[in-house]
Amino acid sequence: MQDKKLKPENSGITLGPLPGSTKRYLEKERPDGLRLRIPYRSVNLSDGQQFPLYDCSGPFTEEGSVNLEKG
Repeated sequence: MQDKKLKPENSGITLGPLPGSTKRYLEKERPDGLRLRIPYRSVNLSDGQQFPLYDCSGPFTEEGSVNLEKG
């Protein structure tokens, strides 16, 4: 029996939205008045429910627009 090692097809960085989920934010206010936006992904499950997961992807999955004049 051979030991088959799996290799990733693409080891690049994911840019843009991830399929089957939506990036959302939980907004909270600290006692000192500072407002926090905690990122999470709302993952669509096969039974139609949604499951929240902490999103550590950073700005790579943020929606944004490119303005070549502003930089």
